[in-house]
Amino acid sequence: MPHAAGLSRRRGSAVAFLLAALLVPLLVPSPARAAVTLGPDEAAFCTLINNYRATKGLPALMVSPTATNASGWMSSDMAAKNYFSHTDSLGRDPFQRMGAFGYNFSTYKGENIAAGNAGAQATFDQWKNSSGHNANMLNANYKVIGIGRAYNASATYRYYWTTDFGGAVDSGSVPCSGNSTPPPPPSVPAVSIADVSVVEGNSNIGATKAVKFKVSIPTAATGSVKVNFATAGGSASAGADYLSGSGTATIKKGSTSVMVTVRVVKDRVREPDETFTVNLSAPVGATIGDGTGVGTIVNDD
Repeated sequence: MPHAAGLSRRRGSAVAFLLAALLVPLLVPSPARAAVTLGPDEAAFCTLINNYRATKGLPALMVSPTATNASGWMSSDMAAKNYFSHTDSLGRDPFQRMGAFGYNFSTYKGENIAAGNAGAQATFDQWKNSSGHNANMLNANYKVIGIGRAYNASATYRYYWTTDFGGAVDSGSVPCSGNSTPPPPPSVPAVSIADVSVVEGNSNIGATKAVKFKVSIPTAATGSVKVNFATAGGSASAGADYLSGSGTATIKKGSTSVMVTVRVVKDRVREPDETFTVNLSAPVGATIGDGTGVGTIVNDD
């Protein structure tokens, strides 16, 4: 069964952090810094979290070499020694451990750990669906991330993940792969107008009847959608068979359609069925899909 745990803390006092930074190198030698290297699954997670942050209007995280070394060591330690905890086998909490690997800034810090899922997507979803872990991934105070994944077939959960977060960008940090692949912009709906048939109706004095054309988009509008409309003659003549009309149709936010009304002239003349069109143009917040609605006047004389 997959497991996850998260931990974070706000910016602490300068004295506490400076004291830890001075004492840690005496207790645990700090490994030499190396260039950031992420495995394929770690890089995939990097893309996922940065694209996720982009959808919330948050800046992308840089990949910190020190935080990555800390998170990589933690995942490997959990896998090798078969445990699952923020406290490592040396008794260090995440903040002490990050400091031991060189990330000893007085800033916001946090850590997520997970176990049981091999892939980046499953681990990302695991954390996203947990309020505490999700809060760490979307914390606007964080500027860098370290990502570590380890595997041990003999360990209880086999796959172990750690992400360490920090609010200061340290030397050697590089852009996360998600920076270059932001999520696609929201799709623009295609607005269309439907065809309509109407029985003409009888009248000796040229009375009219309303014909309603449906102007619609496939899904509910996230903002106001507007489009101009205007009638045009076909076999039917403006004035004699229908009344010319034009204007702007507005589909309100949250709606999918609006009706456009054209008036057809009633008469007692026996004649073939006739047609006219209502044409759409100049959309705002949409593109034109089917921009021509055919109105068919069915003779009943």
